[in-house]
Amino acid sequence: RRGFAIADFFAETDEELSVSKGSFVDVLDVEDDGWCAIQYNGQQGIFPSNYLTFDLPEEPSVEIPHENETSGDQSETEKSDNTEMQEEETVEDDEAPTDPDSTGEEDAEKNEEKEVEETPEERAIRKEAQRVKQRKNIINEIRDTEADYVKDLEIIVNVFTMPLQTEGIISQQDNVALFSNIMVLLNVNQKLNDEITANPDDETILVGKIFVGMADFFKMYTAYCANQPKAMEALDRLGRNAAFKAFTDKCMLNPDCRGLTLFSFLIKPIQRICKYPLLLKDLLRNTPEDHPDHENLVIALNKIEEVVAYVNE
Repeated sequence: RRGFAIADFFAETDEELSVSKGSFVDVLDVEDDGWCAIQYNGQQGIFPSNYLTFDLPEEPSVEIPHENETSGDQSETEKSDNTEMQEEETVEDDEAPTDPDSTGEEDAEKNEEKEVEETPEERAIRKEAQRVKQRKNIINEIRDTEADYVKDLEIIVNVFTMPLQTEGIISQQDNVALFSNIMVLLNVNQKLNDEITANPDDETILVGKIFVGMADFFKMYTAYCANQPKAMEALDRLGRNAAFKAFTDKCMLNPDCRGLTLFSFLIKPIQRICKYPLLLKDLLRNTPEDHPDHENLVIALNKIEEVVAYVNE
């Protein structure tokens, strides 16, 4: 199924795919958690469903000439020359010396590369080691991406929200329409980030327990997400204000903003809250049932999915 990106999306993890606005993508699967699996530019990954539309514009068609249309213009002399060159190349290939020992050496190498058949016990040990490694990778991804996300929230507040308010570029009403309860979200995720980084040990940290403790705070995201239509309307209207446009253009030159627009920052909270279920699912999948955090992860996943379900309504 073909989809059409209605806005730029910048990947934050290895699983996600960056897609430019106006690009066509192949949608492989649509999940209930606000994400879908896509193929784009020969790569597969996940992409937020609310960035896609299936009401497709017409794709430009490109005519590819048939081979006989181009080869028909070739003269008889050129054909004769090409035939002679091919014959010469064939003779040269036939005359190339061969190493009588090469075949034997290759067979020996192939025999050495044959894998030794594993016993069931060895296979179980190997798979468990892979699961432990994958679990550590997921925990590190949660830590790293959460720290990056908190930095982006701080940029929204310190680079955009506060200066717009103190410099009187927009009204207090427009400030609230644009940023909603962004300062509340910053406080929530600073607390989450502090708890995740408090224990650097990947084996003893209980990520599920931390998320269960934060579950009620995540409900603050429902107000922010419900305000998005109003925020987009305000952003579109204020974009025609010369002072506001000059301010946001200047902000894009700030190295901390990395050239991202205000729109790109405003949608980051929605991207993040929709990302949590994917991260927790991966972590739960690589956490054995007898692990002290397994039950916590089940509870945390259910609670965060409730919030995301409300966001996607």
